[in-house]
Amino acid sequence: MELNEIHTEHEHATTSLKVLLLVFAIVLVGALAYLVWAQNTAPDTTDNSATTVKKTATATTGETADWKTYTNETYGFSIKYPAQIKDTEWKIIPVSGTTETHFGPVVTGSALEGYDGVWGISVITGKSADQVMAEFGDQFGDRKQSKKNIVISGKTATLVTITTASMPDWVSKNVVLSYGSTVFSIGNGALDNEVYSPYFEDFYSSFKITK
Repeated sequence: MELNEIHTEHEHATTSLKVLLLVFAIVLVGALAYLVWAQNTAPDTTDNSATTVKKTATATTGETADWKTYTNETYGFSIKYPAQIKDTEWKIIPVSGTTETHFGPVVTGSALEGYDGVWGISVITGKSADQVMAEFGDQFGDRKQSKKNIVISGKTATLVTITTASMPDWVSKNVVLSYGSTVFSIGNGALDNEVYSPYFEDFYSSFKITK
């Protein structure tokens, strides 16, 4: 083989290698660009945005149409509560010596005569919302706490759910809302059952600031 033929073949080989490297570089850049695009357009699965409370297929309008309204002029809020649930009459149960008001079925003929608070609302001053939420379920060393931002009364609130493996039936749900120097905490009494739970969302979503 003559020298110029060897030189020509070498040039062809070099050109082919350059073309191959160029194609590889283009494919690599394209792949990296796709990964960046996919990462930036992937849906956010976190639940940090405030979402307006929407009624779910739990309690129907007919079942909540006769709810009564409790208004607290001192702290400037109102909230609706059931007149009855499952043929059981409900009433307002102020907790003496505290800023808590409970709502629950009327109890007669037992040690709990006149008191069986299921849901409640607390008015808290001197603490931040974060401090209040940190105390939920702190009696359990294995508590798990999840938070979801919602909107009630036109204001951002936080729905906090606390569970514990040591008491599987204990499921505490609290809606915490700050207004000025006051923190409102609306709770389900850690009672999460098929009788009352379908109505709890209607209860806390009816909360309104009145002053």
